[in-house]
Amino acid sequence: MDYCSKPLTAQSQARAEEAKHANTLSMLDGELLCECGEQVGARPRPWMDGPKGGPLVPTLHNPKKVSRKLVNPSGKSGYYKR
Repeated sequence: MDYCSKPLTAQSQARAEEAKHANTLSMLDGELLCECGEQVGARPRPWMDGPKGGPLVPTLHNPKKVSRKLVNPSGKSGYYKR
């Protein structure tokens, strides 16, 4: 099982930083967006926690899968079964 390695969107990163300073970061679980499109929470990177703390990253999640639409090879509209 591969986890997503993309960062939070810029808007979500800003919301997470504000929540971190207000000690309400846990309340944002499922309300922030990863760049893959999945709704996630935020957590500090464990290996970069120094005196100021590290950058916030999304909680572990699988990347959002984009559903593929089957296309009729002839280009005509209508039902296509593979």
